[in-house]
Amino acid sequence: MKTIWTAISATIIIAMILAMGSNIGAPNTALETSLENGTRTGEIGWQYETFSQNLGVSVTPQEITTLDQIIVTVSSKLPQVFIKQATMYGVVYPNDGIQFPFSFPFLKLDDITFQCVIEPFPLNGYDIEFYLVVYDYFFTPMDSRNSEVFSYSVVGSGWRHDTFDENVILTYWPMRANASEEVSIILISKENVTISGANLYVTYVTPEGDAREGGWNFSKTNVNSTELKRSIPGYPAGTNITFWVTAWDQYNSVVTSRMYNYSVMGISEYTDFPFEYTDAGGDRSQWIPDDAIILPMAGMCALAIPLFIYLYAVNLKRRKRAMELVSSKKAAAEPEEVKPDE
Repeated sequence: MKTIWTAISATIIIAMILAMGSNIGAPNTALETSLENGTRTGEIGWQYETFSQNLGVSVTPQEITTLDQIIVTVSSKLPQVFIKQATMYGVVYPNDGIQFPFSFPFLKLDDITFQCVIEPFPLNGYDIEFYLVVYDYFFTPMDSRNSEVFSYSVVGSGWRHDTFDENVILTYWPMRANASEEVSIILISKENVTISGANLYVTYVTPEGDAREGGWNFSKTNVNSTELKRSIPGYPAGTNITFWVTAWDQYNSVVTSRMYNYSVMGISEYTDFPFEYTDAGGDRSQWIPDDAIILPMAGMCALAIPLFIYLYAVNLKRRKRAMELVSSKKAAAEPEEVKPDE
């Protein structure tokens, strides 16, 4: 019996010596030590002290606009260390408004990769700042602030400026319409900012002096809604039209144009002379030539009338002299009458 116990003791001692010998020159990382001690993959915690040593983070896109999702992916750098949970905490600083906090959980893609998608905030440009807290198998938190805080400026996709003319180009044609002729109005976004909608407002005074008003919506002419079009219907000659436009971006920020005015022409359909309304009595149904036409016409008349009278008188003298010559020739050509003998 004593011999048996002696053999068992010797076996244990030899095993301990071999175990000690096998650790000589072994790596000193806590991860490999845990695995040698029989800890299974995924049942070990963080192996380093800082966030960046244990985890990697990617954020896309690099240049963010208010139309983009922000996709944040966090991954364990050591495939044996599983992630159990992750959360994002942050603050949004609007360009116009009050800052506010937010938090979002990550969704699991696999044992070592989690992802969070931030939908665009309904703001026209803002700064966003956030950090991550990630938990290992033992729910030990690892805070990214010990390595990095993530900050981004999100470029607004709405109006870039305060006034209508700085954001939108407005053109209309023709600028002086004839009777019953439509006037086409085109809006073009200067910086390819989407125009979510626009309204056209019209007030007009009829030839009889009645004031009326109306309005229509613009229609988009391209997929991105950076160009819109609308037509003002034709009106009778003598109508005076005033119109303006309001347009808004995807954040319902409204900008208003200045007022435009034109008068419906009548005689210009048949002549190139410019005409304008008469001021006498305020009767807009009456038309008179512009001063630029009246003055040259008066000068021409002042020269043409005396010249016409002179030429007319000369012509009369020529005709009278011609008639006298004809009469004298006839008289010379007639034979003398012979009288019979008595």
